[in-house]
Amino acid sequence: VTLVRDSTLSLARLSVHPHENRSPDGRLYEVQRPIEWEGVELGQLHMGYSLAGVNRTLTHSRLTIALVSFLVFLFGIIATLCISAFITRPLQRIVHAAKAIAAGDLKRRAPAHTHDEIGQLASSFNEMVDSLNDAYEALRDSESRFRALSEHASDMTLIIDRQAKITYVSPVCKTILGYSMTHLVGRRALSILHPNDRRKALRALAHERTDGSKIITLEARVQHRDGSWRTLSFRARNLSDHPGINGILVNARDVTDNKKFERELVLAKEQAEEMVRLKDTFLTNMSHEIRTPLTGILGFAQILLSEIDDDYRPLVASIEQSGQRLLHTLNSVLDLAQLEAAAVHLKLKPLNVYEESLAAVRLLQPLASKKGLTLDVRTTEEDPIACLDRAYLNRILNNLVGNGIKFTEEGGVTVRITTEGDRLLIEVQDTGVGIDEAFLSDIFSEFKQESSGIGREYEGNGLGLTITKRLVEMMDGTIEVKSIKGLGSVFTVSFPVYRPAATPEQRTLPKKKPAAPRRAVPRKNRSAALLAVDDNVDVRMLLDRWLGSRMSVTTVADSAAALEAAEKRSFDVVLMDISLREARDGVSVMRELRKMPGFGKTLFVALTAFALPGDRERFLEDGFDAYLSKPFTRQKLTSLLDDLLDREKPSRTSPAVS
Repeated sequence: VTLVRDSTLSLARLSVHPHENRSPDGRLYEVQRPIEWEGVELGQLHMGYSLAGVNRTLTHSRLTIALVSFLVFLFGIIATLCISAFITRPLQRIVHAAKAIAAGDLKRRAPAHTHDEIGQLASSFNEMVDSLNDAYEALRDSESRFRALSEHASDMTLIIDRQAKITYVSPVCKTILGYSMTHLVGRRALSILHPNDRRKALRALAHERTDGSKIITLEARVQHRDGSWRTLSFRARNLSDHPGINGILVNARDVTDNKKFERELVLAKEQAEEMVRLKDTFLTNMSHEIRTPLTGILGFAQILLSEIDDDYRPLVASIEQSGQRLLHTLNSVLDLAQLEAAAVHLKLKPLNVYEESLAAVRLLQPLASKKGLTLDVRTTEEDPIACLDRAYLNRILNNLVGNGIKFTEEGGVTVRITTEGDRLLIEVQDTGVGIDEAFLSDIFSEFKQESSGIGREYEGNGLGLTITKRLVEMMDGTIEVKSIKGLGSVFTVSFPVYRPAATPEQRTLPKKKPAAPRRAVPRKNRSAALLAVDDNVDVRMLLDRWLGSRMSVTTVADSAAALEAAEKRSFDVVLMDISLREARDGVSVMRELRKMPGFGKTLFVALTAFALPGDRERFLEDGFDAYLSKPFTRQKLTSLLDDLLDREKPSRTSPAVS
């Protein structure tokens, strides 16, 4: 077919539809399209194409594609297997290692031989397993430690849930209560307590639930398997929100033996207090029962010494000496009791130790002269000053010098006062019998003497040096002794040297002011009136004889007579015995007398045999103006009365004489 080439001729486009225009046998492809010219159809164009070549080409292409596809598929499978062998095998090894680790083999590790992503993954996996292994080891050690503590601890540990049931108990419950762990787990906590203790335990648990921040303590009785009751001390804390606890953690300790020991201690304390009370009662009674008759013995002995013939004076002097010895023993025992009770109150002030030593030696001079001994005081210091209590310093000097005189038959006793650095030394040296070296370690012990038993050579109670040592140490001092048997002894007492203040006004020790002169009051025929209230007839006779010539004396035996006498007249001084052997004591009588008209300025003196530590202070606090213990000498009594009457009424801290 020839087509005219003209621009005005429109050619229809051919649309090929293979299935629509293909011949029935599939070997020919036919195409039919109209030919138009200016809107007029000129005819039909029929074209036919043979499909044999195309079919051969398609068949060949299909075979080629199939072969290529098979080869691609084959190569894909091979590549997949290679990639799987290269990539998934290490992953599988990591998976196998993870399964082994999950089974408990924490020593298993994933191979990490490369440095690619798989190797880094394996390394990270191994590091994770190492950390897990370390944590597991720490957990195992912690569990082992907890198990060891739980099994070997002396305290029992329990966990109680919100229903107050025991969910855990440590193995030590077998030791404490005799039960196994399985016997207690699941039981209610209150059921194992004593019925009388359950209420307070319930209150404690209720409080624990409301306030878990506090530790609740409780003591309760729990029945042992053998039927006995054991006392346990519980400490509980609410740990309901704590993982692994989820309840109240309770620690229980068996305190049965402790409670028994506490009861024994309380009983022992009560017994000790009773013994102390009995001792105090014994000392009080002994002091009172000995001092009261000693007052008559020594008082009448002094009267007899001034009134009887010379032939009988040695006998009366022996009575007085024996009484003084008994009084010295009594005072020593009471002094020791006072020191042990810590009832000694020091009044420290700067003292010239040389002057105090001279005064002490002066009082003991007659005793030394009686034995033909020398007695002197020496010092190389201008002003040997120490801050001490005068009364106790005199007691120390009296004990040491008195012992030197007592144990010396030839020679004498010398007191030397020196200083070494900041210490002031008082040496008391004698030429007596000396002390055996074996006894030096016991020289300051109570009631111990080198010579003892029925064959002892020297009398005494063995308390003098004990009291001396304690008094020295109370004033920050020390005491030492050196002795050679048969040659004598040296006792050295050391005190801190007193250092005055650096101001010009205080560089020298203030001199004692001379005592103010007393008013010239005639001692005889005085108008002073004195009432003596004492149930002991000997004391009343003694007071009347000693004071009758000096003042108007009225003596009565009981409180009723005292009140009756007070209604008739007023008195300047009342000597009041404390123990009147009746329902009322001297303190209550004194207070009643003070309320009576005319007794506002009356001076009340406690004249009593109560002379234990604290008695003096107690009676002064009760309202007495002065205190005088029995037995007393005429000189002490008259001196006290002169001091009271020669001045205006003192305060409650007025003179007291012991």
